[in-house]
Amino acid sequence: MSLTLRLEMLALSLILIFIIIRMVNKNFFSLKKSSPWLLLGVFCLLMVIFPDAVVWLSEILSFKSPMNFLFFGAIVFLLLMQILNTYLSTRRDANVKKLVQEISLLKAKIERMEK
Repeated sequence: MSLTLRLEMLALSLILIFIIIRMVNKNFFSLKKSSPWLLLGVFCLLMVIFPDAVVWLSEILSFKSPMNFLFFGAIVFLLLMQILNTYLSTRRDANVKKLVQEISLLKAKIERMEK
């Protein structure tokens, strides 16, 4: 890995970590939901510090090149994030439905009490 690429990756990973921490501090993100992105930033930092580890892992896992390994890792990461978002969205929809039903029941009860 060239020095220029390593410096760019270092800068980008530090910027990512800084932005995520700043968004958590300003309550735009919860720490729970930002943890995968923080782990991604730390993983990128580790790749900069230990670039031979990526080559070693890609060889062990029988990838033709380290770039294919990184693309595969990115696809898996994004797939897991999408599955997590779908799960959270489904759970949120169920909670909204339950709240709407409770509000409807309370409104009906209030209307009956007023009559």
